[in-house]
Amino acid sequence: MVINWADLGVFISVCGSVIVSLCFAIQKSKCDKINICFGIIKCHRKIPDEKKEDDNIVNVPENI
Repeated sequence: MVINWADLGVFISVCGSVIVSLCFAIQKSKCDKINICFGIIKCHRKIPDEKKEDDNIVNVPENI
């Protein structure tokens, strides 16, 4: 059996990008209870207040 290294690299890249996109989606979500794989992985997290996030945003003039 011969391993095609190009196909293996593409497969690993696709799997990695799926994992990264799932992590990004979880971080951006507003859910405080996350249930993945029908309960195999569960997470309960504290969501920061939106007002605190808005206070950290600096207004930048648009005409720079």
